Amino acid sequence: MKPLQLTLSAFGPYAGKCHLDFSRLGPSGLYLISGDTGAGKTTLFDGISFALFGQASGDNRDPSMLRSTYADPECPTFVDFTFSYKNKIYRIIRSPAYERPKKRGQGTTFQPTRASLTLPSGKLMAKTSEITSYIEELLGVNRDQFAQIAMIAQGDFRKLLFAETKDRMEIFRKLFHTDPFRRFQDLVKEDLADLVQERKEEENRLHQYLEGLLVIDHDPSGDKMTPLFPSKQVRLDSFKESPFDEKDLLSFLSFLEEEDRAELAQVEGLVQVREGNVQRIQARILQIREREKNREEALRIQEAVEEKEQDKVLLEDKLNKLDAEKEDFDRLLMENNRLENLLPAYEKWKEKDLGLSKDRAQLEGLEEILHEEEDKLVELDREREEKADRQKDLADLYRKKRDLGQASQKEEESLKKLDRLKDLVEERMDLAGEIRVAQESYLRKEKEAGRAYEDAVSLRRAFRLAQAGLMARDLARGDPCPVCGSRDHPRPASLTQDPPREEEVDRADQSAKEAQDEAGQSASQLAGLRAEDREKEKAYRDLAKDLGLSLAGGDSLEDRESHLNHDLDRILSLHSHAEEELKKGRVEEKELDREIRDQENLRKEIPLILKKSEETRTRLASKREEVMTLKIQVQNLEDQIREGLESLPYPSQRQAQDALDKGKLDVQNYEKEVRENREGLHDLEKQIQSLIGQIQSLEKRRKALCQDPLEEALVEEREMEKDLAEARKDLEEIRYRLTSNRKSEERIRSVLDKLKATEERWTLLQPLSATANGQIPGKARISLESYVQMRFFDRILDRANLHFSQMTSGQYDLIRQEDPQDLRSQSGLDLAVIDHANGSVRSVKSLSGGETFIASLSLALGLSEEVEAWAGGIQLDALFVDEGFGSLDEETLRQAIAALESLTQGSRLVGIISHVSELQETIPKQIAVTKRADNQGSQIQIINQE
Repeated sequence: MKPLQLTLSAFGPYAGKCHLDFSRLGPSGLYLISGDTGAGKTTLFDGISFALFGQASGDNRDPSMLRSTYADPECPTFVDFTFSYKNKIYRIIRSPAYERPKKRGQGTTFQPTRASLTLPSGKLMAKTSEITSYIEELLGVNRDQFAQIAMIAQGDFRKLLFAETKDRMEIFRKLFHTDPFRRFQDLVKEDLADLVQERKEEENRLHQYLEGLLVIDHDPSGDKMTPLFPSKQVRLDSFKESPFDEKDLLSFLSFLEEEDRAELAQVEGLVQVREGNVQRIQARILQIREREKNREEALRIQEAVEEKEQDKVLLEDKLNKLDAEKEDFDRLLMENNRLENLLPAYEKWKEKDLGLSKDRAQLEGLEEILHEEEDKLVELDREREEKADRQKDLADLYRKKRDLGQASQKEEESLKKLDRLKDLVEERMDLAGEIRVAQESYLRKEKEAGRAYEDAVSLRRAFRLAQAGLMARDLARGDPCPVCGSRDHPRPASLTQDPPREEEVDRADQSAKEAQDEAGQSASQLAGLRAEDREKEKAYRDLAKDLGLSLAGGDSLEDRESHLNHDLDRILSLHSHAEEELKKGRVEEKELDREIRDQENLRKEIPLILKKSEETRTRLASKREEVMTLKIQVQNLEDQIREGLESLPYPSQRQAQDALDKGKLDVQNYEKEVRENREGLHDLEKQIQSLIGQIQSLEKRRKALCQDPLEEALVEEREMEKDLAEARKDLEEIRYRLTSNRKSEERIRSVLDKLKATEERWTLLQPLSATANGQIPGKARISLESYVQMRFFDRILDRANLHFSQMTSGQYDLIRQEDPQDLRSQSGLDLAVIDHANGSVRSVKSLSGGETFIASLSLALGLSEEVEAWAGGIQLDALFVDEGFGSLDEETLRQAIAALESLTQGSRLVGIISHVSELQETIPKQIAVTKRADNQGSQIQIINQE
């Protein structure tokens, strides 16, 4: 990448536009960037870095801080950078985000980050993120790598020269991306730590399972203790301390299980014996309790026999009373038979009464129909009179309807014209605004075209004067002029300072032509808008004339808008009035249509009402005769029924039936009571005999049962159950101990397997972690990442010593210290210097100030070249070296310049940023950065003394 053109606008200390043409420095070689401290020398490199990557070269310069504090508010901030890469030209323009004044109104607005990249093919890219990614892929480096390769800042690399191993590791980690090796080291170390923790957890788990073993036994004295393992005389506590024999532990667990199983068989036999004893005593207790139960049952049955005898006496008394009442119930039976024979007579008169009810219901229905017909006749007469009063002249109503329709049609036509007129007013008002904008645009573009034309003429004139000055510079007295041929040159043209180039003149001509074309387009657009306005004005006046409206005048845009607003208000008022009149007419027309329909219906309804009235009168006379006949028939039937019922014993069949039913029920109840009492007496006699038999049977069974006292048997049972409970408790403890120890044994075996696998993994992982992290005892602490960085460091030193040896006339070489001074700290990247004058190796901190600068510069150049080579052989044909030359003597300065000149072989430009006066005399190509006299920023000037 080689810079060609750089323009900074309101950037850093540069208030306005500053243009830097790198092509004037030649295709290669050294050039000096000189100037006062703070003038903005390093800002040139910041501008290149910002244009390429959107960031300045230093981390302490944020893009939001790049806008110049000296710039006018209207002056935009941007960097315009043109460079070549692999013989292709690229141009990138980028501006940072900053606050700028609003183009309209007061206050400021936020100007976002913008960028554009013009590719060699002419294609334009405009997305900032895409442009940065494209530049990084094109150059093969990011912003950090670019700053390290293209900018050698002496102060930063002095730090690298004196850095400790751990500090260089951080620097090389960023430069050569060795972080994956460090992550591998950390990962192996973390895995080893996890494995150690896992082993510790398994050992704790084993101790926990050993603590959970149940190994209680009895010694001869009866005290509980931990049993001895007979084969090796070891106790359980010996397995709780590491190391121990795994086979001994497993044999010990088998011994515990055998002992518990033997004790289990012995206690199970004891439980069976005691269970048999308890069952036998419980059987005796059951007999004793059954004997007492039989005695109590016999007493209870005897009481029941006595109660049954009393019930028998009561039943016999009740039967005697029922026999005395038999004659009364015989008489009641005869009366029932007489009433039953009279019931058919009641049924006959009941049927006649039912027929009478039907006649009465028919009479009521006829009378109701008669009333309804009379009411209907009255309603028909009233309706006929009312409709006759409402009749009007239909011809007069139809004339009114026709007049209303004509008026509504006229209002509708007026509304349509007013709508069109309103639209024309609004369209003309919109056109007036567009004409004003187009007129302002035309005037502005016409002025711009004039200025562009004047600028082009001025540039063309300056170019011609510059050409004349160039030709005049080469004229000699007596030589013919290439323009006029004269050999006398009384007033030759002078050479102008910083003349325009032909490409600038051509661009100015093209800009003037484009501005003139834009002005012509604006004029055409304005003419079209005015023609359209004239057409709409004619249609507007014609339509207003049809409506009988007068229009206001006014030729200027301001008068036209004012009068159009006045006409629009008037049109809207007329439109509203017309709508009200149309709405009112339509309401009246609807009312008239409804009235016409009512009159037409009346003409049809009145004859129908008269016909219904005559039909109703005829039906009414017929119904009156039918009602009179049915009334006479009902009266005769009522008399017959009343005389027949008076001859019977009860007024109604219902009363007679109730009396018969009551008599029958009384007889039935009497007979039922006699039958039930006799049956109850028979059942009581049988129950008494059965209970006496039960008493005899219980007495016989009681004599055959056990006669022992119950309390003695219960005491014996409690003693036996206590012995059985103790035996069962011992049995459950042994079973629980067997189950618990079996589970513990399974868990212990599982833990032992895991510990064995963990130990195998640890054997493999621990040496690997110690090697990768540089933690082998007695060896230098060189980690895997340090080893990789050492290889890079060796190559850097090889490249650096080419420069260092040249600049010190072969006296010094930088070397990497092989032997660490401290086995407890990271090593491998420590730096020393060989003094070939006496063969000594000493610390780089022993170098003088000038030697320190040369060593730092050599190390920086070596690092830059190695990073450039490691980044894929990128082509960066520009290098900046910042400050540090003031500490060199004359000879060392000469050697440093010679070393830098060696870097310019081929097509590389090397820029030295310094304010050392000797360099201004030594390096002919210079970029002078000076502060302006008014203290309003800085300015740039190229000086080429060759």
